[in-house]
Amino acid sequence: MDPFLPPYTPTELPPPVYGLSLSIPTPSYPLPTTFTIGPNRLSEPLVTPEQIKAHLKLLRAFGELKLDVERSSWAGEKGGRGDTLGWAWFVDLAVHRFEKWITTLPVKRISDTTIFVESHIPPLDVLIVWHAYLLHPTKYARDRRANNTIDRLPRIYNNLIDIVKYIGDPGTSTPTKERAISWRKSTNTPFDPIQSASEILPARMNTHPIDEKKSQEKCEDPARNSLLTQIAEGSSPYRPFSFELVGAVFRQSTFTTKMHDIGWTDPSFLESTRGNVVLRYTIVRYHAFLDIFSSHRHESLIPTLDISLAWHTHQTYDDQYAWDCERWMVSGKEQFKWDWTERRFEL
Repeated sequence: MDPFLPPYTPTELPPPVYGLSLSIPTPSYPLPTTFTIGPNRLSEPLVTPEQIKAHLKLLRAFGELKLDVERSSWAGEKGGRGDTLGWAWFVDLAVHRFEKWITTLPVKRISDTTIFVESHIPPLDVLIVWHAYLLHPTKYARDRRANNTIDRLPRIYNNLIDIVKYIGDPGTSTPTKERAISWRKSTNTPFDPIQSASEILPARMNTHPIDEKKSQEKCEDPARNSLLTQIAEGSSPYRPFSFELVGAVFRQSTFTTKMHDIGWTDPSFLESTRGNVVLRYTIVRYHAFLDIFSSHRHESLIPTLDISLAWHTHQTYDDQYAWDCERWMVSGKEQFKWDWTERRFEL
């Protein structure tokens, strides 16, 4: 032992630990007190973390339903694991049910969410179609003006995201017994989406045959493949919508998959401190995107996934979205029309 050092007893210490086991606290990130869009200063954000969380819960439920459809044998030989044909038929039937649901809505809008959910909430497959419809704000508004039945869809009260916030997890939420009965009576289909599809598919196929050979053709864009074109073009003339909703649902299914792949639809992310921080960043980045776009309206600006998520969330509040765009999206003396997003982007 070195005589110049104090006596000590050597001990074996474990090696230092590196990697994910280290607990590194997530930095706090409160939302700013103001948001800048062009010359405007907003004291409140256009979307909130709670609204985006509800939207992500909805996307998770959509993704899980799609997997259930593709993995089950509900369509017999037409379905099966990973089968695009089965999913395409399912979406076509969902659009059919969406149209039926609209006709059951009261002419006088219901402001109380509890009453609306108990009496008029639709099945998950119908919510998928409504969601895709909302993300085409110009066409959505035009159809409402042109068709009194479509105009029965909720506006200020009981919009899509607020319904999800009320019911919690749309993937596990079940209707009341009375609502399931009233749905069956008014639409002549079961409330359960897959059960309904299995019941009405045979009749649908008899009146709307598909060329099986052409349906095997491949295309990089699933919304443009031969199968989807046949289904959409064969049915759209008999519907009141100004554009083809089957393809719109397919395009949104791709976005839903991307949200799942980055882990944002996972409950552990939504409930974590990190998730809350990330969503606050997302909101700030969305407002920054709008700020850039307001002064560069002739540029082709492509939003990232997180900005697209906030953007889509904003669009689900259709009347509020229109009002916000007309009030805040200005460039010099020129005011943006609220349909600027759809004229510039194919959502």
